[in-house]
Amino acid sequence: GYFHFFPPHDPYNTHLEFHNAFLDDGYHPVPKDVHFLQANQPIKDLKKFRRWYDEFILFIDAEFARLYNTLKRSGVLENTWIILTTDHGEMFERSFLGHSEPTFYQPVFHIPLVIFPPGQDSRIDVHTPTSAVDLLPTLCHVTGQDIPSWSEGVILPPFSKPSPVNPRDITTIQVEAADPDGSINQATATILRGDHKLMWFFGYEALRGGREQIELYDLGNDPEELTNLYPQEGRLGDALLAELKNRLAELQGSMLG
Repeated sequence: GYFHFFPPHDPYNTHLEFHNAFLDDGYHPVPKDVHFLQANQPIKDLKKFRRWYDEFILFIDAEFARLYNTLKRSGVLENTWIILTTDHGEMFERSFLGHSEPTFYQPVFHIPLVIFPPGQDSRIDVHTPTSAVDLLPTLCHVTGQDIPSWSEGVILPPFSKPSPVNPRDITTIQVEAADPDGSINQATATILRGDHKLMWFFGYEALRGGREQIELYDLGNDPEELTNLYPQEGRLGDALLAELKNRLAELQGSMLG
């Protein structure tokens, strides 16, 4: 079964137990410039909304614990896998509120994936980048089923053999506009290779003359994504951009097919 719970979407209404849990906690987010997609829509009080969201997360954590403990007491978890994940995060920076705009900064892009196999009673931390498309082949593998040939994912560690030294690319594309012939003319595409992440925005009216914007970040040294390295790291950036364009061409081909 797949169960999609709407919270912690907005409105961020937590339980009374967690109301004001983070009020005056001394946390001050790193200031960031307004993004070009939000140039004419500055959003005030982002810190307040972030606090409300974090308090809502506390509520979700408590409810998940309640569900898990109920299933454990019933004996269901002796032969049942549980996977906790999300489709996206929420963002309270660069004048963005939530996930309404086509960007893939870390607050939206870096999502939880927690797997509870039957009988496991100790924690294992996995630091390999993964994708939601990895769930299907992983579940097929652990249940002894054939993995469909059309699946793009891989078997997740620690259920797979050790990964190669070179990390694989994780790509995401959000298409905003396409022509009937399959040509994509407005989209945001992202590729993650190791610690480096490149975002490619194209076709947006807010870009005006250039019609595209390319951003490259070193997440290992710049987790807040403050410094765009693309102007000085053109060789790496162009290699990542070329791979993104290949994936985009594949997507356009599948739309036509």
